[in-house]
Amino acid sequence: MALLEVKSITKKFGGLMAIRDVSFKVETDQILGLIGPNGAGKTTIFNLLSGVCRPNRGEIFYKGTPILSLKAHQVCRLGIARTYQIVKPFSNMKVIDNVKVALFFGHKLKDRHTDETEESESILDFIGLSSKANSLAKSLTLVDRKRLEIARALATHPDLLLLDEVIAGLTPTEVLHMVDLIRKIHRKRITILMIEHVMRVIMELCDEIIVLDHGELIARGAPQAISTNPAVINAYLGSTNAGRERGLGKA
Repeated sequence: MALLEVKSITKKFGGLMAIRDVSFKVETDQILGLIGPNGAGKTTIFNLLSGVCRPNRGEIFYKGTPILSLKAHQVCRLGIARTYQIVKPFSNMKVIDNVKVALFFGHKLKDRHTDETEESESILDFIGLSSKANSLAKSLTLVDRKRLEIARALATHPDLLLLDEVIAGLTPTEVLHMVDLIRKIHRKRITILMIEHVMRVIMELCDEIIVLDHGELIARGAPQAISTNPAVINAYLGSTNAGRERGLGKA
């Protein structure tokens, strides 16, 4: 049984068809990439999976259980956590307090004797932010705000982590460090579904890739197969030459 199964979901916003009849599965321990041009419906998929909004039709199952009737906090407590492309920590709170807040929303409810400070420190150490635990979140750089966003998601103890463009806007060195962090998270037996536009990262990290275009799923396969798929290159980038420049297609 797949960890997550999406069956024929469709989502409209007024007259706009954001997602049309999309189906896919996420297997346990997988890193699955979700790519497509801007406006393809990727973040809408995340919103549907995390309970932020509901589809007009279709079904979503997590560990075999239907979750469409659940609110976002209930989905989180089942074991699905997400990050947001535009990170919004509690800016006037300390970094460690941001993580403590997230601890109370996980699917593994905490014993009241659990030391929240100790667990928060452990999470911050894992993601490389322990030295800034007592800094205000608003003082962090972009890469550290993204790390904090991941830390808050991890604090909910997910089995499935949805990463929404955690690489975007980072320097080449920061990208390398973020890739290492994603690998560390995966080694903790956390399944990952990730949206990303940096193709070399997607190709390097993902076991499989699914591709959306105008709200429709147009391809799924191993990175090499996706990278040489003419339909994917044309839909995602507009031309084969553009695909080569961004890391899709043969050089």
